[in-house]
Amino acid sequence: INKVKIEFSTNNGLSWSTVTDSTESDGQYEWNPIPSVSSTLCKVRISDAADGSPVDESNNTFTISPNKFITVLYPDGGENLTAGTIYNILWSSQGVTNVSIEYRIGNTGSYESIISSTPSDGSYEWSPTVPAAFYKLRIKNADDATPLDESNGTFTVLAEPSVTLLTPDGGQSLQAGTSYDITWLSTGLSAVKLELTTNNGASWSTIVDSTESDGSYTWVVNNVNSNLCK
Repeated sequence: INKVKIEFSTNNGLSWSTVTDSTESDGQYEWNPIPSVSSTLCKVRISDAADGSPVDESNNTFTISPNKFITVLYPDGGENLTAGTIYNILWSSQGVTNVSIEYRIGNTGSYESIISSTPSDGSYEWSPTVPAAFYKLRIKNADDATPLDESNGTFTVLAEPSVTLLTPDGGQSLQAGTSYDITWLSTGLSAVKLELTTNNGASWSTIVDSTESDGSYTWVVNNVNSNLCK
């Protein structure tokens, strides 16, 4: 026999699919890739490629299980997330029913659980709470921890944006037309908008649409007359 035909069955020989129509009859063939099927009734059949005879098949059935994998998609390294914000952790998987999701801070820190088991549907909502650099994410099979994957690189969780007005914060008497330094503290903000109310917040007018959030803005006080300003 110079060349052989190779086939496989997933139903104990009731039907056959072709692996290769013709390959050298040198006693070996690399089956790559093995099809992604799930069956305990698999067989292989080998026959003369010229006329189908002689032929032989596996004496007994064997099992093919789906190839299992998990791949972290997001966050996968380099991202800047913000504490208190909801994000969708994303991954792809095959042959996995439920996954466990964990995070680690630092190269030597231990992994902490986000969720011990959730359906492996490719998405899970997460709101990080601890601002830090060098985060890593790990997703693994919830049943036996195999397969697993972690983010390729580290990502950062920034502090939740905040702003605290310092002055004027109540009780001051300002003179219209004079300069006054509005001051504040902020976290996670690159620019801020400043507004003025003369009726205790019932309505607001703009002082400046956008200014650098460096903690201070010199304001030429509006020409108004009110003791209900904020």
